[in-house]
Amino acid sequence: MVLEQMVTAFPGKLLAKHTMALVQLIRQTNHKEELFRCLSLKLVEAPPPAHDKLVFLNEVWSTITRLDDVHAYLRCAAAFVALLVAHYSSREVVILLKDVVRHLNAADAMDAALFVSLESVMEVIIMEARRQSHYFTTIVPSSEFLVRRLL
Repeated sequence: MVLEQMVTAFPGKLLAKHTMALVQLIRQTNHKEELFRCLSLKLVEAPPPAHDKLVFLNEVWSTITRLDDVHAYLRCAAAFVALLVAHYSSREVVILLKDVVRHLNAADAMDAALFVSLESVMEVIIMEARRQSHYFTTIVPSSEFLVRRLL
């Protein structure tokens, strides 16, 4: 797919300038979640323009949160949390974590692959907490980060 090659090949700084145009193109494909995951990872390098940041977040996350496959959902969540800790506030990170908990609670069973995906989400947050000390007082002690129900 040409769009997938564009998203993976071009630098995040270039993609960031055209974030919402890319979102509209991705919405027309059959592989939305994977393309949104790749785009999110690229945007870690350079954020969407300020006027598009929340629009991008809301538009893309509305697609991701509807995924029935919890494995695909967590792969996307791991990419999204990397974007959020890089360019958004801790508020958005906590909102994403609440959604992760909701999806985990709805899962039939927790298998090894789910734990690995969940570990990816948590690892990004812990690494960011090493850089931004306020994460230790806002996100790390939150019940969303501590994930109450895993089994």
